[in-house]
Amino acid sequence: MKSYDLKPTKENILATLKNDKICRRTYLINFLKFLDNIDTNATISIDGDWGSGKTFFIKQVIYILLSTNKFINHKEMGTNKEELESFLGKEIIYDRAYLPVYYNAWKNDNSMDPLLSVVKEVIASYSNSTKFSGNADVKKGIKETIKTIISAVDVHIPLTNNEDPTNKGSIDISGENLSNIIDSLENFKKKNYLEQIEEQDILQQKIIDLFNTLCVEKGDHFVVFIDELDRCKPTFAINLLERIKHYFDNEKITFVFSTNIIELQHTVKKYYGNNFDAENYLDKFFNYRLQLPSVNTKQYIDYIGEIMVPNYVSEQIIFIIQHFKLTMRNINHYFQTYNVVSSLFERQADILNDYGSKFCSDCIIPILVYLYLFEKERYKNFLIGKEELFFAQLMLSKNEDVYIKDFITLTNGHIGAESNELGALKAIYNMIFSEERFNNFYTKALSKKYIFKPGSKNQIERSMSCFIDV
Repeated sequence: MKSYDLKPTKENILATLKNDKICRRTYLINFLKFLDNIDTNATISIDGDWGSGKTFFIKQVIYILLSTNKFINHKEMGTNKEELESFLGKEIIYDRAYLPVYYNAWKNDNSMDPLLSVVKEVIASYSNSTKFSGNADVKKGIKETIKTIISAVDVHIPLTNNEDPTNKGSIDISGENLSNIIDSLENFKKKNYLEQIEEQDILQQKIIDLFNTLCVEKGDHFVVFIDELDRCKPTFAINLLERIKHYFDNEKITFVFSTNIIELQHTVKKYYGNNFDAENYLDKFFNYRLQLPSVNTKQYIDYIGEIMVPNYVSEQIIFIIQHFKLTMRNINHYFQTYNVVSSLFERQADILNDYGSKFCSDCIIPILVYLYLFEKERYKNFLIGKEELFFAQLMLSKNEDVYIKDFITLTNGHIGAESNELGALKAIYNMIFSEERFNNFYTKALSKKYIFKPGSKNQIERSMSCFIDV
């Protein structure tokens, strides 16, 4: 099954920036301008539903910030400022050189303490590309700050081959030993070492010194992007928020949280209780709250259509996705499932006549795929003939449907208790899914063109059976 997820690769990031495939480029540039105007320590939340593309958005931001940093080795980092400028222009030139760090909170929520895992991520982000080959004072400062943080939590750092084991003050900060530092931070025993520290202010200052010292050689300002916090265990999420508030009060650091605020509020309430004012609590941590705009659904569907085989997306599929307001991730899952089901259905289409088969393929299968993925109970009811009204009303909400026009033509002149369109749609649904054949005017009129044999329902069920037993 082919994946249609928009992975945050360099190629996809550049393509979406160049062609604006998801219509977020203007928001992205405005966000970067907003970020560049912040001159104090700040925390920002970017709110968006699960699956709305928050991670992809911040990976775009990170790529641009790295590309515009004049101090880093762009060949090693895989960035290209000139390529960006060719389609974004001079709007991405900033006064400061940024050092972005991506931190996936969900992947780290088994860490013994969020503070250390954040520090580890900062070191890891620049350990390979940053050799700190500048002046001796910079190297000495980084050594001392890292050593203090490590000694504060009683971590053993393996020495590299060229270090003197008798000199406890010697820590090599080349790429090789930074990797050792990172490994040691990852392999802590699960014990709250921070509680053993009598002078918390010392540790706080040393962490600030670490950021300041790194900035001397490689940039002016750190931007730490915290992703997936709303998926973490409550204890870890709360500790992370409070550690950042207490230990990272530095005007050279900005934290950006990409999260679903509603879900994060639920996480807070799981920790403090259902009656706790989670919204007011989070306001104490976030200086700015921003809303990630929805993608342009039609344009994103067009992008998916370009990589589909065959690269055709029906009007019914577009209607379903827009009508139910699917997120980027849900759109991807929809297409993955639809391609498998439609392929299986086409292999069995010989038991229906051309019009009946095409109607099922064009209208029924797209609806069933949506229901299977997102409304399981209704999906089951749909297959046993209990959703005629849902089907009819859904189809009537679609403008200019060719099948409805055809039904009206076939049933022209009929006067009944309900509208001609509604009656015809109910009838054709029951012709497929109801065990009892409704022998009324609509059924007789539609059967002249749309023929559904007793096996038509079984054919549809078999097409869906690779996902669920029905």
